[in-house]
Amino acid sequence: MAHFRGLHSYITSLTHLVGWLIILYFVLFGIVRVGVGAALFLQSQTLIDLVPLQDALLETQSFINARLNEQLVVFTLPIYFLYIFLMGGILLTGAYGVIKRKPFGFYCLFLYLTMHAGLFLNFQEINPKLTGLAVAAAAWVVLYVVRKPVKG
Repeated sequence: MAHFRGLHSYITSLTHLVGWLIILYFVLFGIVRVGVGAALFLQSQTLIDLVPLQDALLETQSFINARLNEQLVVFTLPIYFLYIFLMGGILLTGAYGVIKRKPFGFYCLFLYLTMHAGLFLNFQEINPKLTGLAVAAAAWVVLYVVRKPVKG
């Protein structure tokens, strides 16, 4: 019987660790989205002028221009970067909610996934970044299983 208690304790610890690793992934990715979105938005508005951001700005503008006629909702460069920033904020809010075991955390993470999928639909683009969306969606499901929200 003690063997089963030990195994149960090990499994509980492992699921706890998996939950925290997924939360860390979402937090780090949220910070990157907020930081990159903000920096590139400011650069696109010439409020800052950082040489390392020039290439990213030009590549993104080229990407948007190449798909201008295919976009369902036309994104300007600043709006695109604000969208990325907003996605990061929602991701961070969701991670906070999951840490606090609140249902809104999972709703926010789902909204982030929906917004991310919306970019692929809007630009009618399939690229390797779709793998990142699939991983995030799978992580969302696993996170819900190992760290369900507490009601009340």
